[in-house]
Amino acid sequence: WLAPVGAQSFNIYRGTAPGGESATPLATGVTSAAYSDLSATNGTPYYYKVSAVDTGGESAASAESSALPLIPIALPSPPPSITATPGDRSVVLTWQAAAGADTYIIYRGTTSGSEVLRYGGLSNTSFTDTGLSNGTTYYYQLAAVNQLGASVRSGELSAAPHVTVPLAPINVTATPGNSQVSLSWSAAGNALSYNIYRSTDAGNEVLYEQGILATSFIDTNATNGTAYYYQVSAGNGIGESNLSLEVSAVPLPPLPAAPSTLIASAINSAQIRLTWTQTSGTAASFAIQRSTDGVNFTPLNTLDGAASIFVDSGGLTPGLTYSYRISATNLAGSSAWSNVAANATPTTMASPWADADIGGPAIVGSAYAFNGSVFLSGSGNDIWNNSDQFHFVYVPFSGDGTIVARVGSQGNTDGWAKSGLMFRNALAANSAWAMMAMTPSNGAAFQTRDASGNLSNSTAGGYSAPGWVKLVRSGSTFTGYASNDNITWN
Repeated sequence: WLAPVGAQSFNIYRGTAPGGESATPLATGVTSAAYSDLSATNGTPYYYKVSAVDTGGESAASAESSALPLIPIALPSPPPSITATPGDRSVVLTWQAAAGADTYIIYRGTTSGSEVLRYGGLSNTSFTDTGLSNGTTYYYQLAAVNQLGASVRSGELSAAPHVTVPLAPINVTATPGNSQVSLSWSAAGNALSYNIYRSTDAGNEVLYEQGILATSFIDTNATNGTAYYYQVSAGNGIGESNLSLEVSAVPLPPLPAAPSTLIASAINSAQIRLTWTQTSGTAASFAIQRSTDGVNFTPLNTLDGAASIFVDSGGLTPGLTYSYRISATNLAGSSAWSNVAANATPTTMASPWADADIGGPAIVGSAYAFNGSVFLSGSGNDIWNNSDQFHFVYVPFSGDGTIVARVGSQGNTDGWAKSGLMFRNALAANSAWAMMAMTPSNGAAFQTRDASGNLSNSTAGGYSAPGWVKLVRSGSTFTGYASNDNITWN
């Protein structure tokens, strides 16, 4: 500082913040116009003021001044161990940290010795130079920088960017469908095409499709219910990438539609027939459930997917109403339930009615009444000549009278199969009788046996089921009639 006229000595005041100088002098009695503060710490800023002292006292403090003591430094050395690795339109530079360096600068040229400053202020020890031209050789030098300046340049190194083998595709997904799997993935850099590897065992994929130009593929050669595993690779003129992460999918058909138009029809007192319509061809099986209250259903049976009819013979109780529902099932799951269909099993012939096999036929017959009709099934040689074999539904009858019935349907087991009405003297096979019946091929037939063991007589012609028959008894005279409408009788 400049010493004022008359000053005999100086006092030094110091602080570590602006205006924060201590009231106690750092030094007193300084007789020269200079002072070295040897108690300062490197890196800490210090603030100073100076006052002059004479016989009259101490002057006011001077204006403030500051300084930051630092460790003596030198220019850094150039970065060591530099590498240049070519990539696709890029070069990756790496190096080791240089002692005393704060940042780094990169010089680049396209001929040896022509490098000029290209990038500066780099704090990392690696840098990727992008936007380059493949096939062009680039030359590099590096220097380290600190507050004193830049080091000498490193030795020269070069690299020529070129197309590289692509990376493995990422974001690969597999979406199952009906007998197919859809694959998709993100585009891989440098890729010209893609290859698909497939297996039904995890980790054992083999080449399945190659040369795919898009970033998606649909595998239509897949079996529903089978797990498929896939990996994808990317390729170009240089080579093929590693395989992607493995993905898998299990193709499944669509859920089947619910069966429709379920109908329950009583066959006899111990059987109910179910029929339904298949609304799609994808059912592998049908599940049938049964209920006796229409609310609580329990499994009854499972049928093949081609079925459309089922006869429930599972210990049904005559006279009880049963409800049914059906669902279709395939590999994807089960459909909704069908409509609920219900019907009651008919009771057997109620007293005084009864039924019996006449003449001991080989196949036992049966009969039941249901909704105003009588249903018979039976077998036998015939009702003819001097002995009979058939199934007979009857009620005791005496005196004169008329009986009428509609023959609704008749199985054509023989041209002379007979369904109709009979007055019969007894249940013996050779009993006398008078009968009015329908036949499949010989029309309506009035037939009689006038005494036990005698041969039978017949008058037949016209009419067939469905049709009406009537038998009238007056004393010992029997008369048979036939009609198409229960109005006009012949």
